[in-house]
Amino acid sequence: AEEDKVTAFHHSREILDLYFDGYSRFLAKGGIIRLPVVTHDYLYGLLKKGPVVASVDYQFLNEVSKWSFDAKTDGWVEDDITGIPLTHAIVISGYRDGVYTIVDPDFRFGGVRTIDADHLLGALYLAQFSFDNMLITLTPRHL
Repeated sequence: AEEDKVTAFHHSREILDLYFDGYSRFLAKGGIIRLPVVTHDYLYGLLKKGPVVASVDYQFLNEVSKWSFDAKTDGWVEDDITGIPLTHAIVISGYRDGVYTIVDPDFRFGGVRTIDADHLLGALYLAQFSFDNMLITLTPRHL
């Protein structure tokens, strides 16, 4: 068990190093990080410029339980008591009449589907509890 903790620590350290390296390179190339209050108007403004990659709370987005890893079965099981919330990346690709269109790569709930604006904003804000919320847009550099 102690060896598993050491392995998990080193793995998480590698992930953090990758994140920081990515941010450093992004900023060095002129990337900009903004920390706005995300409202429907803000999100819609971004979407008018093109698709938005968003990190959301998986459970809230899909209205499912939290999960825990079961070492006995070597798999994830539903567990609302001790389970952990998960974040998940989706692409917000459209908006019409109070409903956003998302493209979701998930194996269970994936595909192209629509979601109410308030539900999407809730999923975005709940990802903040995991310190893993972000919206990524790409804007061409004018030469």
